Amino acid sequence: MKRNTSGFLLSLSALSIAVLAFGDIYLFSKVSIRPGWAGFLPHWLGVSDFIGLCCLAPAALLPERLRSVAAALAKCVALAPLPVLIAYSIDHADAGLWMNLLFNYGWVGLQCLIPATIWFVVRSLVEGVRALAKRAYDR
Repeated sequence: MKRNTSGFLLSLSALSIAVLAFGDIYLFSKVSIRPGWAGFLPHWLGVSDFIGLCCLAPAALLPERLRSVAAALAKCVALAPLPVLIAYSIDHADAGLWMNLLFNYGWVGLQCLIPATIWFVVRSLVEGVRALAKRAYDR
């Protein structure tokens, strides 16, 4: 299996399982729940951001090219909310379900987008430094 595919599949499965396991953190709620294990995190780092950074690491670090990193991160952010929304729709069957599902899909995607953006910026900086070092070495 190629590095691009393995990084994408690892990140997608890890993030989907995390979003499903911590649905109370990812789904929209008027009250933000901070689990007890998150006490070691700095207050500026949200629990969903920490989980996203950990789960999206393979998609950001395994692909060889920056374009593959962007594609893997975008697909992970787009597909990871689906399992928790399926579970949510099974538990909450009512008339306003579709609008609530769309809103929660956007909410979960937004929470996953922040760590994906951080990883993309870090990977872009690393690639830029590598390119500059290569140019300096070739001279």
